[in-house]
Amino acid sequence: MTDPAEVAALARAFAVHLEHLREYRGVHFVGEGPTPSAEGDVSGADVSGADELGAGESVVDDPGEGDRGVGVPGAGEPGAAAPGRAQPWGEAAEPGPSWGAEQGGAAAADDDGAGAAYREEAARARAQRAEAAQAEAARAQAEAARAQAAQAEAARAQAAQAEAARAEAARAQAARAEAPPAPNSAPNPATEAKAPARARAADWPAAKKLAYLRERNVGDCQRCPLARTRRNIVFGVGNPEADLMFIGEAPGGEEDRLGEPFVGPAGRRLDAWLDLLGLRRADVYIANVLKCRPPGNRDPQPMEIERCSPFLHAQIRAIEPKVIVALGRYAGCLLLQRDLKLYEMRRSVQQYREPKSGAEIPLMVTYHPSYVLRQDRRGHPGHRGGGPPPQSNRPAWINPEDEKVLADLERALALLRR
Repeated sequence: MTDPAEVAALARAFAVHLEHLREYRGVHFVGEGPTPSAEGDVSGADVSGADELGAGESVVDDPGEGDRGVGVPGAGEPGAAAPGRAQPWGEAAEPGPSWGAEQGGAAAADDDGAGAAYREEAARARAQRAEAAQAEAARAQAEAARAQAAQAEAARAQAAQAEAARAEAARAQAARAEAPPAPNSAPNPATEAKAPARARAADWPAAKKLAYLRERNVGDCQRCPLARTRRNIVFGVGNPEADLMFIGEAPGGEEDRLGEPFVGPAGRRLDAWLDLLGLRRADVYIANVLKCRPPGNRDPQPMEIERCSPFLHAQIRAIEPKVIVALGRYAGCLLLQRDLKLYEMRRSVQQYREPKSGAEIPLMVTYHPSYVLRQDRRGHPGHRGGGPPPQSNRPAWINPEDEKVLADLERALALLRR
């Protein structure tokens, strides 16, 4: 599409050319003859007389006397020229610029002026187009910025509206929970049926509760990816009515193969501790945070703990132990619902708070048997600081880490005797 500014520039240039043509309209070419002097009056001269001569006639009477006239009145008088008439054609004109050269120069000047005017108009048009393009780009950028700001504001408003809706829903739910039941409300048969069943289950012995939990709740658990790599679910073992409950982190290879917790090297070290304290495996109850073995005995992952921990809390509710011993950091952090270092948890007796009933049970946190075995393989001759002094009646296999664990277990037994 042609730009209007450029069209206007072309129109103005054509107007200059047309004015030039009008100014010199009617001027004829005079052939090879001398151009009339600028002092003569060329407007009234008769330049067509040469056409009336014969084909062989000459303008000059005597070729040798060309300075005596050309056969016109007054030509015999030397140097006389009629006043007001043109200079004779045979005489040389005075030096000076010719009429044709003057007019040609004026035409060339006019052409140059028209071209300069056109170029100036074209440059001005290009500058106007560039300025308009820049202004349009600035307007587009400002419009995009305004649109982005409006979008961000809409997102903030939507988030605030969603947050207000969640808060309102939470308030409504709290109000429904606190509101007393309507006096004339119809009874819910399903709720009435569940209430007696739940009341009857509360009177079950611990062994029946654990069996129901294992068969009906845990079942063939598929709640996390560990179900694809396990051999057996390792639920728990020991006395369902025990006052002392041990909780580890996760099953190992032997536990996964046999389906029973603490039956590998770590289990044998735990049995040795119990024997030193005058206890048997059948006197306590042993369970794990995870019921399935993590591949390669890696640490439990948060998602796995979240999916499996409700079963452990249900076991604790069923057994109702008087003291709990957490073996290892992961078990201690889960039972305390806090992320702490193991040495921080070992400093004092902790309290486990059951999530549903709110009952509190004393909790001792100590080292996992696997950790003590690793220290044993590294070799620890003599007693290291930070633990109780070795006792002379201890077996030879006892290392300083064993002494620390036994001291923690003795504190747990002291809590039972209160």
